[in-house]
Amino acid sequence: MDLRLKISALLLLLTLCLTGCNGAREIDDFAYVVSVGIDPGPDKQSTFTYQIATGQGHGKEAGSSEASTFLVTIIAPSLSEARNLLNSVVARSPNLSHTKAIILGEDLAKQGIGDVLGPLLRFREFRGSMFITVSRGSAKEFMQKNKPIMEKLPSRWLENSLASRQDTGYFLSSNLHQFYTRLKATSGAPYATFMGLNPLDLEPKPVEKKEAGDKSLAYYPEGLGREGGNPAEVIGTAIFMADKMVGVLNNEETRAVSILSGDFTRGFITVEDPLAPKHGINVQLRLGEKPKVKLTRIDGTLVFDIDILLEGETTSIPSGINYEAREYGQLLEQHLSNILTRQMKKMLAHTQELGTDVVGFGLYTRKLFSNFDEAEQINWYEVYPTVKFNLNVSVKIRRTGLMYKSSPIKREDSQ
Repeated sequence: MDLRLKISALLLLLTLCLTGCNGAREIDDFAYVVSVGIDPGPDKQSTFTYQIATGQGHGKEAGSSEASTFLVTIIAPSLSEARNLLNSVVARSPNLSHTKAIILGEDLAKQGIGDVLGPLLRFREFRGSMFITVSRGSAKEFMQKNKPIMEKLPSRWLENSLASRQDTGYFLSSNLHQFYTRLKATSGAPYATFMGLNPLDLEPKPVEKKEAGDKSLAYYPEGLGREGGNPAEVIGTAIFMADKMVGVLNNEETRAVSILSGDFTRGFITVEDPLAPKHGINVQLRLGEKPKVKLTRIDGTLVFDIDILLEGETTSIPSGINYEAREYGQLLEQHLSNILTRQMKKMLAHTQELGTDVVGFGLYTRKLFSNFDEAEQINWYEVYPTVKFNLNVSVKIRRTGLMYKSSPIKREDSQ
């Protein structure tokens, strides 16, 4: 037989082996789960809320999330049993390979989620890229009241919301792989994105009062003074000690974590004008370089010396003071440095009080040991509260927006 005929016959047989329909299952044979909410249930069981795609979202107008998905809530002792029961409810076979997020109720997170993580890590349909989030209150209520306005599909809302963290640094995103890695490691505490439902009453509920120099306030979910739109909001970070949630960082503390970990991309900060405190100044910040961390041991105490360089662009100077000039610019830079240093110190004190190293400073302690086994013996949860930090935060105004020289507005009472 001619060689070309042999090769052609071999390729023909190969195409039969590579066919993509060997499972004999069509797409519409499956019920695709978009997200899973988990809350405590009665009799030591759990309440599982499944958000399932109907497959009709693209045929509807934006905001019609009810047509694109529906919710099913089941009480079961485990995720595996809940999946079995779900199969008895929906006509199609449940498929979790496209699940975007696991939403943990706050009460469940405080009780501990070790039992929940088992099937998430071993079952092949749960991907390591799934987001891990904590909702203030119950996960079921959050999923019921989360009504995206701009997105056709709630799955797109989850993806877009959690991916937009780079625009502010006001919340951190955590996926299953990252959460589990930190859970098993001894060098950093696990964390998850914090979410909640706003009452939409236009009543701000800040965490605390403004401090000297601040114009903006710190918030948890449900605290923003707003009205209209989707009541769901993502802001802050839920922090864990081992598998139990022990506290929450507000948006300013979360931004401090993002900066210290070198993960901060950009974000605006509004501060009092140092020469005209009744006015505010807006500056867009970004990291000039990764934080430089030096670890030393002094009299048995670990000391971290951290140098941080942030670059800024002024986007609003209502007072009209010429901060573009170097003598005024240096004053503004020092003002920003002082405020950011205070916010970072507050975050570090908070996490040390809770014993949870969210930034991951424990990684730097590896050089103190001769081998990995020695490093694993240290109880970082006990050591971290005793650590001392020396912060050197430097802010450099590199750009002044579309104006190169400010001048005050001519007012009626001006001289």
